[in-house]
Amino acid sequence: MQLCSTVPFLHTMNLRVTTRTVVLMQGTFFVATGLWPIAGMRSFERVTGPKREHWLVKTMGGLIAVIGGALLETARSRSVRSPTIALGVGSAAALALSDVIYVRRRIIPKVYLVDAAAETALVMLWMAALRSEKVPAPDSLVVGTEMSRVTRAVGLDRRAPSPSSRVREAASQALEAAVVKLRRSERALRRARVQSSQRLSRRS
Repeated sequence: MQLCSTVPFLHTMNLRVTTRTVVLMQGTFFVATGLWPIAGMRSFERVTGPKREHWLVKTMGGLIAVIGGALLETARSRSVRSPTIALGVGSAAALALSDVIYVRRRIIPKVYLVDAAAETALVMLWMAALRSEKVPAPDSLVVGTEMSRVTRAVGLDRRAPSPSSRVREAASQALEAAVVKLRRSERALRRARVQSSQRLSRRS
């Protein structure tokens, strides 16, 4: 996968980061934001708005904190392997996409676009680190390939226009493209599994 063609504006960013640095940053960010509603729901609601299901918010926060803890544990090793890359990029992309979708549907307040911007920045840092270390990005991270469009929707790309209906439409198209690619990958994986099982049965 060519990262330069996937995220073209990385050329102009000239970032020099390592995968271990990104793991530390994301792990710390996830642990802090994940534990926030668990440790202080009132302050969390003052910033993000009132919540009906506190248990669900705390459960989600706990899961995010666990991901952050796993990333921090991985950062202790010298090399960052593909499963960690998949976890880091995939979780950040999923959260960013979720924020954009549900802000657009007016289910959650616009303050969540701040989190979407942070998650998108993490994906950008991952891509820059992989590019600088010449590490191939896992093919399973198809959502990450659409993040350049989502960054325009949340205003991270300097070349992006001001927020408007056209920007929201671009974000919607990016999300739809990501879903289509995910479905294609799932179908390809199913076919590969079927073919593998058929070969094994023939040998037996």
